[in-house]
Amino acid sequence: MSRKVIMGSRSWVVASLLLLAFCLCDPAVGWPNNGLPMVPQEASNPIDYLNMMGYEGIPVFGDTDLLHGPPPPIADWVTTHCRFIDSTGHNLQDYFLKYPLHLPDGAKISYIQIRVADFAVTGQIWVYLRSRPWNSRAGGDLDGLVVSSPATQSDQVLNMPNLDLEVDNTNRSYWIDVASAAADAAGELCVYSIHVVYIPRLFADGFESGDTGDWSSANP
Repeated sequence: MSRKVIMGSRSWVVASLLLLAFCLCDPAVGWPNNGLPMVPQEASNPIDYLNMMGYEGIPVFGDTDLLHGPPPPIADWVTTHCRFIDSTGHNLQDYFLKYPLHLPDGAKISYIQIRVADFAVTGQIWVYLRSRPWNSRAGGDLDGLVVSSPATQSDQVLNMPNLDLEVDNTNRSYWIDVASAAADAAGELCVYSIHVVYIPRLFADGFESGDTGDWSSANP
């Protein structure tokens, strides 16, 4: 046997011994020193998202006089799809951009983020989270509210945290109203997008709903 082959064999043996010593002395990351696998943490509740672009807002007549009327004119900025009520001089509750929330029954709305542009010197954007019973003429319960800041004229991110609102599609409807007023020029106040974070109706361990009627299959 040549000297090169012998030297190669010795090098392989030394490398194997060093690797074995390293494995015995230094346990793998994520394993305790007693050699037993760690118990995995309980799975956290999954999170789903409903994302809407600003141009999905439906222009509707407001509830200032609690009467009826035509929807307001709207417009969109072409490059950003930022939607706005295309008029000036109207009051805060005269017109809305309405965003219906089509969410699965039993879901819990936990967080809403609204991206807007507020370049008005005197005006602001008001965002309302509302719900009401079906076939009701009520204006709706106020479940959340956030207002843009008049301090700076800029793009802004408005947040509604810690909502914990459970969706009951059988008995109620849910939506977001965006209102604006006092802008000197149409287009100074507009909506880029709405981002809704919700938790589906699940067991605490991350599986299906606790209501057996919601299971994929249930034995009689």
